[in-house]
Amino acid sequence: MKIAFALCIAAAAAVPTLVSAEEWHLFSKSAATGYLAEVTTIRKDGDTTIVTLARVPRRGLAASDLSHEVEEVAFRCEARQMKTLSSTEMNAAGAKGESFPGDAEFEAVPARGLRDDLRQIACDNARVPETFASVQAYIEAGRP
Repeated sequence: MKIAFALCIAAAAAVPTLVSAEEWHLFSKSAATGYLAEVTTIRKDGDTTIVTLARVPRRGLAASDLSHEVEEVAFRCEARQMKTLSSTEMNAAGAKGESFPGDAEFEAVPARGLRDDLRQIACDNARVPETFASVQAYIEAGRP
């Protein structure tokens, strides 16, 4: 019995685990910036829902420059409130640069605009058709 149990444990350990792929949704853009939300890592933490946001410059950089900013944003969905938990600058090579703490307090999310669009993705499971496998893939596609 102990041998059969050990064999089951060994077999389970040999099974490869699935790694979830990133899925960045381009949910808003201006002439200067593309705003992408990573939807596979949206998670609940108590009464908050947390989503990762990337702010990517759309002009003024070399095509190979991977500079952008990544924010962890928390929403209180029912109360329509949000706050930034942290912000990290990514350098031209796409590596983590300086990080900054987020907002201390939650604030109201206006009914329209960028923050409400992100709230709908995090809280209402809204999705947009334009997706990318990574921020780098978005940049390599020409920052559309």
